[in-house]
Amino acid sequence: MSLLQRMGIGRGRSQEVQLARELTRMQMALATCRDVASYWQRRGRTVLSAVALLMLGLGFVLGVYREPIKRGIVAAIEPLGLASSPAEAAYAAYDKGNYKAALRGLLPLAEQGDVRAQTTLGLLYYRGSRDTQRNDAEAAKWFRLAAERGDAVAQFNLGVMYSEG
Repeated sequence: MSLLQRMGIGRGRSQEVQLARELTRMQMALATCRDVASYWQRRGRTVLSAVALLMLGLGFVLGVYREPIKRGIVAAIEPLGLASSPAEAAYAAYDKGNYKAALRGLLPLAEQGDVRAQTTLGLLYYRGSRDTQRNDAEAAKWFRLAAERGDAVAQFNLGVMYSEG
């Protein structure tokens, strides 16, 4: 050790160089960790997307999501004038507040076993409007039919009706 270093002169400079090297190593390690974390984050999103698409496809094939997907497709192409069925016309009338037309269109569908139509009829009778009188017996009938076929909205509304007495 030189005389100057023993006196404390120049000692700080070598420590500064050593600390600068250590800081550089730590910054490089942090950058590497950041790159690895972002890689696995992207990888996780890719895997999640693939699983979601696989489940959606499997659900469609098995029929689990067939109706919601079909309704979405019909709703997307209906404004273009490419698809319009009496059922969709009845649901559109319901959405627009034309309950009289909705009732006329939904009644035959519900009688044929269309679960969505049964639930919607239940809602029409349960809420009542200027076009339809409130009828709890009819509402419970349609909710019960749809609930027995697994419709969650009908099950919920039937439960609400029972809780209200």
